[in-house]
Amino acid sequence: MALFSKEPCAFCGKEVGMMSRSKMSSKDYVCDDCRKKGNPFARVDHLTKDQVAEMFARAERDEKLLDGVELSDEYLDAGMGKVIHFRSQKDGGDIFTVSTPETQRYEHRPVFYFSSIRKWNPGEAFVERSVGAAPREAVRDYSVLITLKEKLSADKKNDGWELRIPYFDAAVPEILIKIPKEAEADKVQRFYRNICGMCEYRVSRGIRAARDKEELQVKNACKTANEALKAALKGGDVKEVLAEGLQKSIDIDQGKIKKKGFFARLFGR
Repeated sequence: MALFSKEPCAFCGKEVGMMSRSKMSSKDYVCDDCRKKGNPFARVDHLTKDQVAEMFARAERDEKLLDGVELSDEYLDAGMGKVIHFRSQKDGGDIFTVSTPETQRYEHRPVFYFSSIRKWNPGEAFVERSVGAAPREAVRDYSVLITLKEKLSADKKNDGWELRIPYFDAAVPEILIKIPKEAEADKVQRFYRNICGMCEYRVSRGIRAARDKEELQVKNACKTANEALKAALKGGDVKEVLAEGLQKSIDIDQGKIKKKGFFARLFGR
């Protein structure tokens, strides 16, 4: 019978039953053991064998990004000794990772970016790959974009919650966090609100940083042009002036030079 038939895993070759495998869009199968090498939130049924193989490699590479990164921890006591963690990069960084009792069985911690929290759109992704960026409106209300829904059993009693974070990635179109019914409702709501708040803070900070960087680049370009003109009129070294301007532009782009706040400018710091 098909229900009890076994199929070989496309990666390790082991034959596994229906309850221990997942079918990929290329009609191949991946066993649960190999599946643990990838992102626990990925939808392998949307991916081909080659795409799943790339996901495995990326999961290993991405986890190395967490080396040496300080993470703050927003956690939820889910009851019965279970804990769900939402860890984000300190100092307003873009990286975050999610840990649940289910994901802890996987080999690598998943790595996500606050700047990619938006609905997956293949057309927009194509434009980004082609020209490097796609026009889009900044997300302003994460409590609308990120959803928390209570699940109800057949007798209309609480059966847990589903917290869904849309994500701009073909492999992970959403981060689905399943919260068991043993968790306390008020703690679940607070966990959800805190995640939304962190997203709003990170993205608004990122937009502000991008604007500051653009302003610094414009000022640097104008100053470099003026200094080069002065050097040319006085017989100075124009190439040296341009080289200094270029290096400053690179430093601005890499975040080594940042816009000073009001008091820093006032007191010359």
